[in-house]
Amino acid sequence: MEVITRAPRAVPAERPAVSAAGSHAPFLALIAYLAVVKLALEHLLPASFGAHALAAVFTWPVIGVVTAAGLVGISLAARTGFPGVWDPAVPLRERLALPASLGFALGAVAVFVDSFTGSAAAASSALGIPSVHVPFPAGALIYPGVAIAAGVLFHLLPLPLLLWGASRAGIDIWRRETAFVIAAVLVASVEPLAMDLRMRAAPGAMAALIAEDFVLGLSQLWVFRRAGFGASVVLRVVFYAVWHVAWPLL
Repeated sequence: MEVITRAPRAVPAERPAVSAAGSHAPFLALIAYLAVVKLALEHLLPASFGAHALAAVFTWPVIGVVTAAGLVGISLAARTGFPGVWDPAVPLRERLALPASLGFALGAVAVFVDSFTGSAAAASSALGIPSVHVPFPAGALIYPGVAIAAGVLFHLLPLPLLLWGASRAGIDIWRRETAFVIAAVLVASVEPLAMDLRMRAAPGAMAALIAEDFVLGLSQLWVFRRAGFGASVVLRVVFYAVWHVAWPLL
């Protein structure tokens, strides 16, 4: 009698570690943008930006901290199997079209919510500033830089660091999808809790701002894992273009 044997079920392979070397050039290009914007603001548009709270992002000490944090994050991301910063192995639609579409959609949602809740005006009042939107044309230069700095400090370093720590503790971070989800939720919660809660705005406006920033961060982390850090920056740049640049002009 013939004995029929079944092949064992395939076990998903771990994501292999990748080289961080290919990520250094695109990351340093992002840092160079921060330096160029700093110099442009100081010499061309000082009056429209110098007093704004976001000016702190474009100081040499902060740029240095962002650079150091980003280089550490790149190394840890490579060790935990993330794509490179702008990885040619990832299809361009994943690196550009997908995050741009998500950024536009999230920006449109923020505009829709603001038109009904007045969240931007509430935030401005709570912070004691004329507007949360930096006026055009300075805003068109500033917000991509803010997207880079925020992405490094809130995503590029914390998520790979947390996953690397989990792997060192013996947790299989790629076969156990729950581990990534938990880490992403924790990391995505930091920015809205740190930045939004201090505004002490009306409960409705506060809830809208926290929800928007949490979903934005979670979306960026998903794109970061799927297509690399550069793609997550694209998402936030497009979001800012809709929310902070286009919306105030309408």
